[in-house]
Amino acid sequence: MLTDQEIDKLANKYHITTKNGLLYCYGDQVDLPLADNLARTFGFDYAERLVKHLEKREVIVCE
Repeated sequence: MLTDQEIDKLANKYHITTKNGLLYCYGDQVDLPLADNLARTFGFDYAERLVKHLEKREVIVCE
C-alpha cells in the first residue's frame, strides 16, 4: 500500500477528485470498473475505500 503522501501525489498528478462518493478524473466521472482499477493502483481493494480515504484526507487537486 502506498503512503498517504504517495497517494496525494498520484491524486494530484492525475487530477483525481471525489464528489458525492464518486471518483472523478480530469473532471469526468469515472465508471465503476475503472474506479476499482484506480483503487487497486493506489493499493486499495475497491473504489469505495479510495474515495473514503481521499475524502478523509481532504485532498485538494487542480480541476
